[in-house]
Amino acid sequence: MVALMQLRATFFIERRAEMRKIREALVAEIGDDNLLPVLASIQSSYEHYDLTRLEAKYIAMQKPDSTIDARLELLTKSAAELTTQEEPNWEKIAGRLLYYTFSRELKKTEENYGLTSFYEKLRYLTSEGLYGKYILDSYSKKEIEEAFEFIDDERNNLYTYAGLDLLISRYLIHNRSHVVLESPQEMYLGIALHLALKEGEDRMTWVRKFYDIMSLQKVTMATPTSQMQESHIISFQAALLIQYLIHLTEFTAVYPSSPMFQSLAVAWECTLVR
Repeated sequence: MVALMQLRATFFIERRAEMRKIREALVAEIGDDNLLPVLASIQSSYEHYDLTRLEAKYIAMQKPDSTIDARLELLTKSAAELTTQEEPNWEKIAGRLLYYTFSRELKKTEENYGLTSFYEKLRYLTSEGLYGKYILDSYSKKEIEEAFEFIDDERNNLYTYAGLDLLISRYLIHNRSHVVLESPQEMYLGIALHLALKEGEDRMTWVRKFYDIMSLQKVTMATPTSQMQESHIISFQAALLIQYLIHLTEFTAVYPSSPMFQSLAVAWECTLVR
C-alpha cells in the first residue's frame, strides 16, 4: 500500500512537471508571461487535452517576426481548428484564449481613456451618448460600486470561441472608432441595472439575480434583428426581454402585477442605449 501511494505521488509530481514544461514552452513561443496562468487554468479544466498538440499546430502556422498580438491570435485560431466532434472542448479552450487577448486589449483601452472604475466608465459612456443617462440618474455611486462587486470574471470561462467572438463584435459597446469599451460581464451588469430599475428598496438584490441569470447563461438569448453598430444594444435588450418573459417562471413565480414584471415591461419603453 505504501509503495503504491509513493508510486502515485511520483506520477503526480512528474505529471505536474510535464504540464508546467508544456506551459512554459508555449509562453516562450508567444512571448507573453501573463499567458502562463491562463494555460494553467486550461490544463486544470481540461486535463485530457494535450497542449503539445496546440503548440504543434501553432508552430506549423506561425510566421517569422510577428507581433505578440498576432501570435496570440494565431494561438487562438490553432485551438479553434483543433475542435472536432470527438474533442469539442478545444472550442472552449479557444474561447479562453480569445478572452485573454480581448481583456489584454480592453485593459490598454481603459488605461488610454483613464477609466479606472466601473462608475467612471459609466460616466464616460454616458457623456459620449453610448449609455442611457437614466442609469446614473437612478443609481447612486455607492450602488454602482456595490453592483460592480457582483461581477465574477470566472464566468468568462463559459464561452466558446464562436460565442465570445460574436459577443465582442456585435453586442459589446464600441465607440465611434469601433473600439470596444466594456467587458462581457460589464454588459450583463449594465442590463441587470436597467432591468432592476423599478424593484424598490431591494433592487440591488434583483440586480444581482438578473446578473447571475445572464452571466451564468441560464437563459437563451435571441438573435437581434438589427446588425447596425449604433443600435446593437437596444436590439440586444429587446431580445433579452423577450427571453426573460418567456423564461420568467424559471427563476420565480411572479404575477403580472409584481414590481419585477413591471420593470420588464417598462424596459420596452426605453429608446436610449442602456
